[in-house]
Amino acid sequence: MPSERPYFPAKQPRRRSLSSRVLLVVVLVPVIFIPLLNRLPGPLPPKLAPLLSHTQHVYPAAPNDWKRPLTISLHAENNASNVRLTLFTTGVHTDTYGRSFKSVGCLVGDKPFPAIETRPEMTVCTVHPSELTYDTPLTVLLEVDDTLRTALNSTQLIKGENFTVFPEDVTVLPQRTQSARDAMPDNMAAVRTAVRWRSHMLDVSTGSRYELCMMTAMRQYPFLLRDWMQYYRRMGVDYFYIYENNADVPLKQHVDGRFVQVVHWPWSRSQMQSNNHFLLVAPKRCRYVAFFDADEYVMIGDDKPHALKRYIFHRRAQGFTEIVFHFLMMVNSGYVRRPKGSLPELYTHREKGQVVRQGKVALDMNKQFTWHRIHMVDGVGIKMYWNTSMELEPKSMQHNSMLVHYTKRSWEDFVAKNAVGGASVMTTGRPKKVLDVDKPDPKYMATAGEPFDGFRTRWRRIISGQDDGRIRMERVDEDGRVCDQDFCPACLLRRMGPLRCGRT
Repeated sequence: MPSERPYFPAKQPRRRSLSSRVLLVVVLVPVIFIPLLNRLPGPLPPKLAPLLSHTQHVYPAAPNDWKRPLTISLHAENNASNVRLTLFTTGVHTDTYGRSFKSVGCLVGDKPFPAIETRPEMTVCTVHPSELTYDTPLTVLLEVDDTLRTALNSTQLIKGENFTVFPEDVTVLPQRTQSARDAMPDNMAAVRTAVRWRSHMLDVSTGSRYELCMMTAMRQYPFLLRDWMQYYRRMGVDYFYIYENNADVPLKQHVDGRFVQVVHWPWSRSQMQSNNHFLLVAPKRCRYVAFFDADEYVMIGDDKPHALKRYIFHRRAQGFTEIVFHFLMMVNSGYVRRPKGSLPELYTHREKGQVVRQGKVALDMNKQFTWHRIHMVDGVGIKMYWNTSMELEPKSMQHNSMLVHYTKRSWEDFVAKNAVGGASVMTTGRPKKVLDVDKPDPKYMATAGEPFDGFRTRWRRIISGQDDGRIRMERVDEDGRVCDQDFCPACLLRRMGPLRCGRT
């Protein structure tokens, strides 16, 4: 007989109770995920609010009507218990025509506020927050002096343009009474406006900043953006702000949305105003800013990754807070029609007899800059790096850099630019010429130039490099130390390299 073995039932798996499972999750989640969360760089710097999304229904014709006085945009931020309000205009300080009206304040609804600072096409006032209610019209006040009276009564033509200010462009306010007097004149006129207050216009941004940003305004030639952005990504630019200047084709179709914000800015020939607007919003978003256009490529004596960023850090370590990049002017290489390809590959001739001329700038936004004049920027306590040599092919980081400007391209590009006009109201006093794209001007085609292949060689080496898709950011910790971080927008998990902190 087989020996009897005691019966042992099969061992059942132990089932955890619901409470023990919850306890396990509560214990393990902080252990695993908190170290990862501590490595996150935090939210990206805030995008610019759609300041102008509401304005087009007010004056639909305003974007192309730049010569007539108009309040076009604003910037608002808290200043102690008040709001610091900066209003931007066109047609108020058009020096090309000898017109420079005196702005003396801001009109918020029907209440005037004196100006605390005025610049060409820019007026700054302080307003109590209670005065800024939804849909309140905001505009600039002008003093009704002899200059304004003459313009209102004039039919004078200067350089083919109408100098007249029409009665609907300004509203003359009733003369102020003795009891209402303050620092403002008795006789004032309000400029017509395309701006009404919305709560999101108050810039209360805080937090992280990009290390190096690029700002430009663009209307034509969106096809230039792809190569331009690829080049500067490899040169160390972390983020781009492009002010869309009433473009015929939406610029968003030509850019990588991970690294750029397209800002609606519809008024023609208002580059100075858009630069000044960004000068106000940049300190909360960027540590350094370069103001280069899409046909301008910086040439530095260094082909390693992030060369522009390291060059700016190099000059900043020497104590410079505004760095000037002088133009190296390129000319047409014999093209009538616009060729397909990258500018550095197509145009290999530069002007003969290059001289030192104004270029563009990069700024340390930790300093106080007050006014952008297209090429130079005014500020408080700044130190400008201004090289006086023309090193057409810099060999090292110690050498001066150049800004290769493809200003004279094909005849077709020249015709298109002539049809639109210049970028600024300060430089558009000449009437447009009637040009035929099929009949090139022999003088333009014969522009004196000499071969220059120095930048194309550098371009090829740099553009063949890799872009790891990371955005460089800066965050200030509780001790006031600046921490540099990586942010990978294409990754499910944000990753960053070793945290590097240092005193500002």
